[in-house]
Amino acid sequence: MPRWLLYTLISILFWGVWGVVSKVSSTTVSAMHTQVLFAVGMIPPVLLAAGLPGRSEGTDKRRGIAFGFLTGIIGGIGNLALFRAFEIGANASVISPLTGIYPLFTVIASVIVLKERMNRVQIAGIGLAGVAIFLLSGG
Repeated sequence: MPRWLLYTLISILFWGVWGVVSKVSSTTVSAMHTQVLFAVGMIPPVLLAAGLPGRSEGTDKRRGIAFGFLTGIIGGIGNLALFRAFEIGANASVISPLTGIYPLFTVIASVIVLKERMNRVQIAGIGLAGVAIFLLSGG
């Protein structure tokens, strides 16, 4: 098994559990409180990552740091919206798959901003993602 696939499967496992835990948290405390606790919960993995070899590699560290920080801000705002969706009562079985379609935005932005091209299969995938959004939202 390629190493990237192993890490992908680990990510899927932990994000799957994370979705359920997020729903439970968001139904017992506010979305804002959940976000704060999420940030505090990130401390142990951050400390682990800080101790791993290769953490100081890169060709443009200033730019990488800036984009890494921006990633945290954007992800935090997305988390707040997710936790709020959980908080106001929607089912995790609907919210999690719908938010899991976020790469659709990445694909569309890549075509517009980066001038990337898509083939027919990828275009069909976008169409199916649209159908999934419709079906998961209650049609």
